[in-house]
Amino acid sequence: MDGTPLFFALLILVLIIILYRKQPKKEKKPSKQYGIPSITLIGTPVKSNTERVIADYFTKNNIRYEYEPVLKGGLYGNKTMHPDFYLPDYNVYVEYWGLVDLPDKHKREQYVKEMRWKMAQYHSRNIKFISIYPYNMNDLDSVFPRKFEELTGNKIMIYPNSLDAINLPDGSLVSCRYCKGIIRKGELYCCYCGKKNP
Repeated sequence: MDGTPLFFALLILVLIIILYRKQPKKEKKPSKQYGIPSITLIGTPVKSNTERVIADYFTKNNIRYEYEPVLKGGLYGNKTMHPDFYLPDYNVYVEYWGLVDLPDKHKREQYVKEMRWKMAQYHSRNIKFISIYPYNMNDLDSVFPRKFEELTGNKIMIYPNSLDAINLPDGSLVSCRYCKGIIRKGELYCCYCGKKNP
């Protein structure tokens, strides 16, 4: 019996393997990253880069916060709630709703459903809270103070930039012109970023 058909079958199989190996591999598109763990200026581990930005905003503006505390008042529908931030000096909770723009429709709908449930718990118990959304992050310096004032009726103290503090005496609290950390006017270097201020 002639081995020609077997030879051609093996040859075709080898060619298929060679061609398959030489084809460029399809690159996966990088997915939008959610929840990349990070560390704040004061060393607090947080679940996302955006939560780090919010926490650092509080630190730089001398706003004391607790990260993910257990919400006082017990269980809420068999759940213990952990708001993103609690501002103990003002008795205000802050929630960052970072997944409202998830591309996966099903996951986004689940997240929004959970978000609405959590908001309803706050409202039903007269708990003061501020919602921050991804689109607020471009202008947190003006968005947060405005939302805070609308909720509490009080202004949050934002310190003047070191460049704008010409008429203030040395020792006054100002914010670093680079990172907005709170420093005293007259100090040459910021204790947060280490850069020289005028």
